[in-house]
Parts: sequence; structure tokens; C-alpha cells
Amino acid sequence: MATARLNKAICHSYYLLFGLVGVGLLPPLVKSFEDSYGISHTTMGIVLGVGAVVLSLASLGVGVWYDRRGGRAALSATMLLCAVSALGIYFARSVVPFVALLLAFHLANGLGAVVSPLVAKLYAEERARGMNLLHAFQGVGRLLAPMLVAACIALSGQWRVAFVVSAVLFGIWFPLVWFGLKETPQVRSRQHHDTSFGAIAALHDRVVMLGVAGFFLLSGCEMTLMTWLPNFLESETQFGKTEALTALTAMMLGYTAIRIVLGLRRSRVTSLHIAISAIVLAAAFSLATRVSDPYLLYCLAFLMGLCFGPYWPSLAAAIYDYIPWGHGTLTGLFGIGSTTGAFVFVSAVGVLGDIVGLRYGLLIAPVCGIVFAIAYYACEVLARRNKPRIAPTCDV
Repeated sequence: MATARLNKAICHSYYLLFGLVGVGLLPPLVKSFEDSYGISHTTMGIVLGVGAVVLSLASLGVGVWYDRRGGRAALSATMLLCAVSALGIYFARSVVPFVALLLAFHLANGLGAVVSPLVAKLYAEERARGMNLLHAFQGVGRLLAPMLVAACIALSGQWRVAFVVSAVLFGIWFPLVWFGLKETPQVRSRQHHDTSFGAIAALHDRVVMLGVAGFFLLSGCEMTLMTWLPNFLESETQFGKTEALTALTAMMLGYTAIRIVLGLRRSRVTSLHIAISAIVLAAAFSLATRVSDPYLLYCLAFLMGLCFGPYWPSLAAAIYDYIPWGHGTLTGLFGIGSTTGAFVFVSAVGVLGDIVGLRYGLLIAPVCGIVFAIAYYACEVLARRNKPRIAPTCDV
């Protein structure tokens, strides 16, 4: 029991770091990246999109590794590589090394996807609660990230110091994970040693395919708002960096609060809840891009975070429940869907931002939210009607 609690604490603390000083650190800094290196919206969108693809490939690879070997080594490598690449970004003074190191930072964070199947197994029948709590910790990190950036800029006059903080924290957590994660939920003895749950087999199931499509659409809603909304507020409205970072913080507060509530109440989200939240999200977005009062902006940003906060953990838990094995591989597929969506939509908003402005480019977010709600409903209906057709080939 004590070991299980320790494993949960390590997993949750990693996702706090992931949101605070991992890729969650990037959205408040996008405008600073553009200004420091002379990067356009289009180029910045492409770089972030490629980073998302790198992250997804890493998450798929580490998912397969988890199904075969467990998660301790992968999570430890995440800490070490994140610390090294973050420190490299601090020293990067030209655009090419910066881009290369930023992509390395994405790759390192992608390896941390192993934490999702770890938590799914640790919480067993309560995995929906576990996933909401895990992502609530990520939300807390993302909530604090804009304040961390603001503090670093205020105290040092430069945004790069935030990556020194990132390197230090990941460096401290490396030995904690290496020595503290005494065991993983992986079952050491397998009935089948020569085969493993495969991504190709999983993709033959309609529910899994629909779930991957849902994660693709989710990124079009969640990641475009997190990445581009602060930039839009600074670039195309009368609001400055302080208001933009406060709005992002308010969004992450709503994003985190709903996950905490769902985790503590052991509540399950239904397709009806998702549909209502998607409609509210679209209305809040429409108002947020037109208001002039900062306090109303903050309220609307909080409401948007409240709406899309449950999407990722709810869909992941539903697929994990539907297929109770091979969760590492499934997590990799979720990552492929999410980060492919991030590549497509984050890049598209950047291009549209240069052509017609970010105000119109960001319309991608509410549209993807509504289509995601439709996909979630279809996934829920199919999961009830059908049992998974994939036979498990290994014990997990």
C-alpha cells in the first residue's frame, strides 16, 4: 500500500512539473520566442507543430516500451533529458540552436507519456478518477506557469531564466524518480513472451480509431487556445502582456478546477456534459475575442478552461475502460492523435494569423470543440454496443 501511494505521488508530481516547467511552460513564452529570434507567426506555428509531432512519436515509442518493460527507466530518462534540453535553451542565442533544443525538449516531454498508463493501472477500477487527478496536477502546473514566467521576467529581465528553473527542478526530480519508483504496475511474468499488444491491431477497432480522432480534434480546441490566445491578446487587442498572462492563468484555473472536482467526486463525464460544454465554450470564445474589460475577459477565459478541462482525461479513461490492456500502446496512440492535431491546428492558426489575423485563425478552437463533442458521443455509443475485438496478447 505504501509503495502504491509512493508511485502515485511520483506520477502526480511529474505531471505537476510537466505543466509548470515542461511543455506547459511554452504558451506564455510564444510571443517572447518570436520577438527574441525574429520568428513570424507562421514559422513559430510550424516549429511548435513539428515539436508536437516529435512529442507524439516519443510517446508512442515509450508506450510500447512500457507494455514490455515498465515505466521507471522511461520516466527517469524524461527528467534527465528535460533538464539538459531546458538548460540548452537558456544558452541558445540564435534561431537554429534554439529550434533544435526546443524540439529536443518536446521529445523529452514525450517520454513522460508513460505516466498515463502507470496511473491507469495504479487506480484500476477508479482509473477515471486517477486520470482526472493526474491531469489536475498538470493543470495546476499550467496554472502556475504564466506566473512563473512573469516572476522570472520581473526579477531578471529575461524570459530565459524560466528554463534555468525548469532544468533545476527536473534535475532534482531525476534521483527522486530513479530511486523512489520502486516498482511499476507492470506485471513481470507474462503468459506470452513473444508478442505484444500492437498499435496496428488497436487501430482495427472502431472505438479506438474514433478515440484517436477525438484526441486530434481536442488539440484543435485545447492547444490552439493555450498557445495562441495570449499572443492574440498582446498582438491584436489593447491588452498588454500582464493582461494576456492573467487571462491564460484564469483559463488554466478553470481547466484545473474542473479536473480536481471530477477527481475528488469520482464523477464520470457523459457525452451530454461534453456537448453542453462545447456550446458554452463557443459562446465564451466569441465574447472573449471582443471584450474590452479585462475582468470580463478573465471570467470568460476561466469559463473556457472549465469547459475543455475534462476532455482529455475523460476520453482516455473511456478508452482504457473499453480495452483494459496494452495501455502503454494506447497512450502512444492518444499522443499521436493529440500531437498530430497540435501540428495541424497550431500551425494553421499561425498561418492564418499572418494572413487574416489571429482573431479569425482562432475560430478553429470552438469548431474543433463542437466536432469533438460529436466524436465523443459516437465513441460512447459504440463502446456500449460493442466489446473490443482485439484479443490481448500479453498481461499488463
